[in-house]
Amino acid sequence: QSSLPILSIGVSDAGVTEIRMAQVSGRHIKAISVDQEGIQISRRFACLARVDSCIEFLMHDVRSGFSSVGDGTIGFVYARQSLHYLEKQELGNVLTEICRLLETGGLFYMVVKSVDDRWAQDPSANYDPSTAMTTWIYPREGNTGLTMRRQFFTPETLRSYADGAGFHVINIESHKEVLYWDYVRTRKDEHASSLLSMCCVKR
Repeated sequence: QSSLPILSIGVSDAGVTEIRMAQVSGRHIKAISVDQEGIQISRRFACLARVDSCIEFLMHDVRSGFSSVGDGTIGFVYARQSLHYLEKQELGNVLTEICRLLETGGLFYMVVKSVDDRWAQDPSANYDPSTAMTTWIYPREGNTGLTMRRQFFTPETLRSYADGAGFHVINIESHKEVLYWDYVRTRKDEHASSLLSMCCVKR
């Protein structure tokens, strides 16, 4: 029921989620990404939906922190399939920052790749324990393949990150979903991804 702004990390669906949040909540939304083209597309869609005055789409890398955001000034943080690009130490630092900027009782919702995902178990997958990152080769017809890099999670490792940042975990759920290769969601992946979603609260 907070009236404080929402922070969305890693705009991944042409701003559709942020547009819906603005329409439903009426709250100000700060949506950050490292994808300049994606931000421009999202701004156009927000304008078409007439919620562009409610949403700021900003270029920002979470690894640089949130020094301009005051303690307890954000009501809700949403991070869908953006934080699994971070290495172990980077993710710990970012989650601690997210906990700092959330108001007491504020919620944090995060979606990441699961260790049950097919690419975590691919023969080409190589896990680096120093970073907790897995690198693998995504095959492409007529090409040598695309090198991919993510952090894959178990419910236990996800909970450990949240606990270390000072959150109380409400729930962690697993599910499968067919994702898209492109920002505007026109090219579906041929395989379903195994994901974990976690909801936490700042106490």
